[in-house]
Amino acid sequence: MKETMKKINIRMSLYMGLAMSFALSVVGNILSDRFSFPIFFITLFASFIISVLIGLAVPMRRIGQAATKNMKQGSIGARALESLISDLIYTPVITLTMICIVRKLVPVFAGMAAKQSEKLALGSSEGKEAMELAYLEKSQEALDNLPPFAIMFFSSLALCFVIAYVLIFFLQPLFLKMLLKRFHVGAPGAGGPGAPDNGMQQGMQGDPQQMPQQMDGQLSEPSPQDDFMIRRTEVIEAGEIREIGNTTDKQ
Repeated sequence: MKETMKKINIRMSLYMGLAMSFALSVVGNILSDRFSFPIFFITLFASFIISVLIGLAVPMRRIGQAATKNMKQGSIGARALESLISDLIYTPVITLTMICIVRKLVPVFAGMAAKQSEKLALGSSEGKEAMELAYLEKSQEALDNLPPFAIMFFSSLALCFVIAYVLIFFLQPLFLKMLLKRFHVGAPGAGGPGAPDNGMQQGMQGDPQQMPQQMDGQLSEPSPQDDFMIRRTEVIEAGEIREIGNTTDKQ
């Protein structure tokens, strides 16, 4: 079970990292007003690696369980708080990474495009100085057209924070349910992959008279030996009932 939960945690990090990286990369590139597919794929790859590393390095499930220990597992409030915690950990780092990449690459790609245009205009490889000048001018122009770093970061962070929160709130339980079904693990609460054990313990802390009903779905199938003993007991009990009936009739 421990190895299974480890696999589930790793895949959860991959799925959530890919979903968040894709959405935030699209938003970040659109907000930069310089959307290009090379920059998009670079930011997607970088943010995906960072989000996966965060998911593997930070014990998100333990933090979420500690924050919601006084709340009902699986409730809307518990899920909302867990999503907020994940959002606070993931989004600022991913957004900062994307902003740095965009501000670094936008001038480079703009300069390369100007350099290529100058080369085509000259019709030969001559005019190297003119091409370099066009590269520098266009790069600086593209950099000047970008908003200041602080404005770009905090405006992107505000929007990405909302988008990431919605993604985490809805996709995390969806991915978790899918993975638990794939690995044939019982349905947990919203507290994370380890929630089945917590749910079982919480369900057994109530009225002792209700414990058999709570554990009914958790008992394993009887073995052939157990099945034989059950049938034998039923036969003996049936024979005793018949004997008692015959004695009563005689009296």
